[in-house]
This record gives sequence, structure tokens and C-alpha cells, in this order.
Amino acid sequence: MEEIWLLVGLGNPGAAYARTRHNAGARALAHLASRLGVRLERRGEHLAAEALYRGERLHLFRPGSWMNISGPPVARRLARLGVSPGRLVVLHDDMDLPLGSVRLKLGGSAGGHRGVESVERALGDAAFYRVRIGLGRPPAGLDPRDYVLSLPHPSEEEALAEAERTAAEAVLVLVEKGLAVAQNRFHGPR
Repeated sequence: MEEIWLLVGLGNPGAAYARTRHNAGARALAHLASRLGVRLERRGEHLAAEALYRGERLHLFRPGSWMNISGPPVARRLARLGVSPGRLVVLHDDMDLPLGSVRLKLGGSAGGHRGVESVERALGDAAFYRVRIGLGRPPAGLDPRDYVLSLPHPSEEEALAEAERTAAEAVLVLVEKGLAVAQNRFHGPR
């Protein structure tokens, strides 16, 4: 059977959240779709697309659920495709990384990211790839929840947009050449 990758962009549904920091993963998935020449289309409450990339079958998926309960739709999609967690890549925002940085890892802690925690719980497994998009820490006195659900400051917009494009490229390197090559390429200073 041909190998499949499931590539998931996390975000909250609706126009009110589309440009927030917390939707960086969903925007990165949209960049990836564009890069692959496909369009994310509505399938039920979710968005999805398929593409071939250098011999790899890629399924792009954006859950239509709220970020904090995105795990069950991801688990159902994995099961439907017959994909193991080791062929899952989740793109998401990360406040613990500097603004504009991109980091890749396999497994490990969710770092308090409730969308990633939801995926881990639904799968009963944390051994999936994560492409983390740095937001930077909130200013002193600002609740982290309010920070991620707010729009980036105009001075941050380009750095975040560039990180989202970089994250899309990092996924392609990961699926083609593996984690070590992708980390070596994308973990340098930005």
C-alpha cells in the first residue's frame, strides 16, 4: 500500500479568528496548499486537499472544530486514511519560540498548547511530527490566551507571515528528506 502523510494545520474556525496569532498553523497549511498547487476545499465541516509531492501522497487537513477539540477530527482522519501517527505532521503556533522562528520535532511535550494536547489525547500517542511557528511571549500583564487570540501588531505581521511560509517549506523538506535534514535547514537563526 502506498504511504500517505497527513498534514494538519491547527486554528480556530471563522473569519473572526482567521488573522489571529493562534491560527498560524492553519495559515501555514494554506501556504502549503498553494505551494503544491492545490486548493483546500470544504469537506463537511473541515477543509482538505490531496497532492503528490516527489513520490509522497500528501493529505492536507484543517479541522473545522475549535482548536482545543481538534484531536478527535484528526484521529478520525488518520483512521480513515489508515495512517499511523508517525506519518502525521501538525503545524501550530508556539509562544515559547521567538517571533518568526520555525522548529520541527517528533513527539515530546505539547508545551501547554491545547490543540496539540487534544491531538495527543485523541490518538493516545504523542509520537507525531510538529512544525512549530514562533509567536514570542506576550507582553507583561497580558494573559497568554488573550495574546494568542489577538491580531499580531503591525510590526510583527511580516515576521509571522514569513514564518508561516517557512513552515510550509519545512513540511516539504521533512516529508522528502526526513527530520534531521529539515531541522538542520530550518533551525538556524532567522
